[in-house]
Amino acid sequence: MKKLLLKMALFSAMGAMILAGLNSFAIRAGNAFKDGAAKVCEYKRNMVRDGRAAPVRGRTIVLFMGNSKILAGPIPDHFDALSGNQTYSYNLALPALPIGPQFFVLKDYLERNPAPQYIITTLSTERGNAPGLFDKYALQGISMPHELAAYARLRKSKPILMNWLFPVRMYKQETLKYGFAMLLDRESIRRARDTDRRTMRAIERDRGYYYIRDKVAFPGGRLPDDFMPQNGMHRKCEQFNPFEDPFTGMFFSLAREQGITVMLVEPPVLEKEFAPCPGMPRQYAAILERYPNVRMARNGWRRKSFPNRFFSDPTHLNREGAQRYTEAIYKEFLEIQKTAK
Repeated sequence: MKKLLLKMALFSAMGAMILAGLNSFAIRAGNAFKDGAAKVCEYKRNMVRDGRAAPVRGRTIVLFMGNSKILAGPIPDHFDALSGNQTYSYNLALPALPIGPQFFVLKDYLERNPAPQYIITTLSTERGNAPGLFDKYALQGISMPHELAAYARLRKSKPILMNWLFPVRMYKQETLKYGFAMLLDRESIRRARDTDRRTMRAIERDRGYYYIRDKVAFPGGRLPDDFMPQNGMHRKCEQFNPFEDPFTGMFFSLAREQGITVMLVEPPVLEKEFAPCPGMPRQYAAILERYPNVRMARNGWRRKSFPNRFFSDPTHLNREGAQRYTEAIYKEFLEIQKTAK
């Protein structure tokens, strides 16, 4: 019996060592070859915690928050120039992620900096996220351990715990690619790291704004005028309960506690894809009713529709489109500033 128990213990120990080795290898593989969205999430989370998103004294501080449509949307330099450099803005949007991780980004920011005067954000709850995205991208640069515990406790989906415990599960493709590269193409690892360095330098230089080049669908970074969205044309206005996502209340309550004025904006969309909303969607009305510190421009709930030529892919703006979008939300910001005084 003792021999059997010893064999079982040795077998378990060997299995644990092999799994630990695989997980360690998978993390290195992910660091080299995970997709751009994952790397941008991790870099921006670390950038906030390292204090590289610090405010500038004597200027009105504005944070842009949301998902990848905002990541490739407001350009801080352009926004500040429109204000005559009275503002100092930073784009803290995270690709592929809804309001839960945005809540923790805001917490990280507030632990290191005074509260900003304004947050400009879209309402991106987990309701609209594609399955599986959260469980991968929310782990990139995650604040441990309280953030992971909150996701495990408040969300119905639990695969994020498995991905955290077993990174090899999350990085299966990257692990295979890295193994191949280590054996036959080490130069590809160096190229990937060089690309990452250029990307992160651009993000830091542009204060969080990022033109998503790896998703560019057509030459010149412009959708053709005759491009038709796969989801169909003139989709109806969405109406939903924003508080079905438990982090919605947490985000807006934190902003209220800190005395931050939050300005809700619509994300940019293709003209051909969405029909105009007949009135303010109920998700906005519900938040405005509950939180007096949350504002919306008089017509801010209307679609921010742009022609195809301002998009680099069906979802994200190109640089010219981002400038147009920045100008549109700056006009709304001026309106909100007047009502907030």
